Amino acid sequence: MDYKDIISKSDRYKDFTLLPDDEPQRLACFLDGIDVDCVQVHSTQIIGDGHIVGFCGQFAWKNNKLIPLDDDTYNRDMFVLGYKWWSNDKVKVGLDILVGEDW
Repeated sequence: MDYKDIISKSDRYKDFTLLPDDEPQRLACFLDGIDVDCVQVHSTQIIGDGHIVGFCGQFAWKNNKLIPLDDDTYNRDMFVLGYKWWSNDKVKVGLDILVGEDW
């Protein structure tokens, strides 16, 4: 079982757009020129019996710079494997990204 099988069966991740295996994009290229109030990182690392790690943390992306929102560190060159745009009353532009282990 790979992460795509797990995601396709998950209510949380079923609406994500998955990038083709041969076309992952580095975060800095994926968001080049786009400001995002909140990017939530979700690891696709498989754990246990058919689960992925899931939510790992969050940061803002402003003027092509990564700004942690949780005092953690993130790799601006991590590969984006999938994504979903969102917004709510507090976040005008939000993005959830699926990543491997390079976050």
